[in-house]
Amino acid sequence: METQKTWKISKLVWIGAGIFILGFLPIILYSLFGPKDGNPIGLGLLSMISAPIGFLVFLIGAVKTTASVYKKKGGGSR
Repeated sequence: METQKTWKISKLVWIGAGIFILGFLPIILYSLFGPKDGNPIGLGLLSMISAPIGFLVFLIGAVKTTASVYKKKGGGSR
């Protein structure tokens, strides 16, 4: 009987998701609780910069996790 494989998720996945969420959280909170006529340029720039960085770190972690599972599995046909 084949046992179910467990994926050990790379820390980079969690760090990338954290960067992404923490970059967008201030502008979301400002839009919910801030003044209606406010113009949060700095918060917009923060979210604009943190989104691609968080996504790239997340993507690197996901590839690293997938590669480690594939490597443990035996990977390749050679």
